[in-house]
Amino acid sequence: MARFSRPERVPTELKQLIPRGEKLMAWARHGGGLIAVTSESLVSIDHHETQIRPWDLALQARWEEPLLAIVVQDSLDGVPVTLSWQLSEPGLVPQAVRDRVTGAVLVDQVHQVADVGRVRFVARRSGQDVKWTAVADDYEAAHTLKGSENVAKILHDLQGSFGI
Repeated sequence: MARFSRPERVPTELKQLIPRGEKLMAWARHGGGLIAVTSESLVSIDHHETQIRPWDLALQARWEEPLLAIVVQDSLDGVPVTLSWQLSEPGLVPQAVRDRVTGAVLVDQVHQVADVGRVRFVARRSGQDVKWTAVADDYEAAHTLKGSENVAKILHDLQGSFGI
């Protein structure tokens, strides 16, 4: 007769980092520590560094076993950064990350912007608010005076057309 094994308990050091009021969705071990998906944020312990990133900063996530990669943008005009972890036993983490990243997206559109090129405009739910980001393929062109004016105009038009 087969026996059922109990799932491993959430390590204390990870449990202590989960902000009060957030629900733990999934967690896993990775080469350098631990990662947890909560209702509001991604919590990661890497060697001696701890990161807690709200889901409204996540632009994209990719799961190509065993690598989980999440692209985040800390500010509206910041350069997107890719964070990645090697998960040997991913459990429910990849699916939970996918659900959190896609669940927050209200609008995701790509536009050709004069003097800039391709720009992705994304509106995400952030608590009770909506947070818009614009990610240009050509970061330098988007941050020239003319480029930033053109991006701002398209962003303004999108916000008006969606009413958010």
